[in-house]
Amino acid sequence: MKHFSPENKTFLKVVKSSLEPSYRIICFPHGGGSVQAFRNWSNYLPEDIELICLDLPGRGKRSAEAAIRSMNELVSVVTEALQAYSDRPFIFFGHSMGALVAYEIARSLEGADRPSPFHLVVSAHESADVDVPMYRCSDDELTDLVRTLGMVPTEALANEKLLLDFILPPLRADFELAETYDRSLATPLKAAITAMGGLKEELLNANDLDEWRRLTTSRFARIMFDGDHFFPHSMTEEVVSSLLREVSVG
Repeated sequence: MKHFSPENKTFLKVVKSSLEPSYRIICFPHGGGSVQAFRNWSNYLPEDIELICLDLPGRGKRSAEAAIRSMNELVSVVTEALQAYSDRPFIFFGHSMGALVAYEIARSLEGADRPSPFHLVVSAHESADVDVPMYRCSDDELTDLVRTLGMVPTEALANEKLLLDFILPPLRADFELAETYDRSLATPLKAAITAMGGLKEELLNANDLDEWRRLTTSRFARIMFDGDHFFPHSMTEEVVSSLLREVSVG
């Protein structure tokens, strides 16, 4: 039986460390994704920038653990884990569903007057005050979404056991987490927001990304890349370079 024990598990994994980091980039993967989504980011970061990624149960090496299905629960455990990394400035980067998680954690930190990200980069997701439910989709509908977005190799989709036991469950859990909390609570952040998207994205466009402008009282920018939903993976060097430029602006 899967068991979730937040008290004895870390939810943040250091992918690239630095002895004296000028700031930290804390990354939040797409729905059903894991730390692996950001493994090669280290190749494009300066020595003085530390890279940390959200490491959720229910996938990868933690597939034996129960997935978290509540945004409030996730925000609570990650906020707690962040205390160990609050001695340096930090920013958040969230891709797809991870953008929503990053925003909610930033909002919680600011609301509690705790150390919070000075910049939020959201990628390939509608604004946090827009609700598009998908977690109740059938397995076939979720499979079609995975196929449309190119989330997993075609041969993996043909493996029914792999699909039903390891690919769809964490994806559905992440959608439930993102779609079952009160979006009316969304409020503007003090942090600057940069929204990134792919020109070949099938689920949203530049206008959708511009809706994030409502959720900051600071600077807002939108950057488009010549890629699909997973442009941060196919265009990692360009994305990291743009992120570093955005953070340097403020």
